[in-house]
Amino acid sequence: MPRPPVVPDELLRAYLARLGVDGAPPSTSALVALHRAHQTAISHESTWIHLGDAWDTDPLAAIARFVRAGRGGYCYHLNGAFASLLRTLGYDVTMHLGAVHGPDGPTTGLGNHMVVQVANLEDETNPGGRWHVDVGLGEGLLDPIPLVEGSCRQEPIGYELVRAPENSPDGHGDWHLRIDHPHCNVEFVAFGSAPVPIDAFAAHHFEQSHAATSLFVSMLLAHRRDTTGVDSLIGLVLARIESDRTQQVLDDRTDWFAALADVFGVSLSDVDESRRDALWRKTLTAHEAWANP
Repeated sequence: MPRPPVVPDELLRAYLARLGVDGAPPSTSALVALHRAHQTAISHESTWIHLGDAWDTDPLAAIARFVRAGRGGYCYHLNGAFASLLRTLGYDVTMHLGAVHGPDGPTTGLGNHMVVQVANLEDETNPGGRWHVDVGLGEGLLDPIPLVEGSCRQEPIGYELVRAPENSPDGHGDWHLRIDHPHCNVEFVAFGSAPVPIDAFAAHHFEQSHAATSLFVSMLLAHRRDTTGVDSLIGLVLARIESDRTQQVLDDRTDWFAALADVFGVSLSDVDESRRDALWRKTLTAHEAWANP
């Protein structure tokens, strides 16, 4: 069965320190603590695409960026790294093809998203012992949820997990997660049951990070989930989603970089001033084109 790589000891210690948690043995409470710490500490962000950085899907390289440069990434980096962390700590963990999609389903098949599953971790709330894990969706789960049909609420967002119908088209996944909040951009996530290796995401990652049709390419994005809501940055628009949505346009360079650092923990301390200037100009130009079509 394909598994994520094991994290070397020194990198593991730095990763746990970045999350502010210890390496407790596998348990439901430890999994919840790890998941929540990851969501609140490491942002879902695409600054690297707009800086022209060529990141691959190697989980260990992603972890090194988390701990040495304070960077984040998107689903392949965040969930791939988290899966490696869980495996290293002794969890029975696998990676799975997923798709963020609209109401008509994942019309281009699975792969534009990665999800993670943990097995053999039973408790009184989940006697089957399988968990749906996802730290790679900006507006997604704060805590893992049992991989069973049902609804739950992690304020301010509701989630409903259902099995796909038996006659569901190929490529539409075995499970569907519906995200219930009027101001979330992501509404549906489908995913399959078959474990896959990290290499299964390589072509999808290339498309997501290079294609002009990719949202990650067309607009700089950053998200961070916390215990009361979600902060998001789309271009120059900084928003906060709780029961409602508030937003402001950060059209001042200093304010924009300060928000990246203070709200999302992305200081870009590893980026020199000329590249920061280029990033600002590119983001400002994209915002102006969006605001004045």
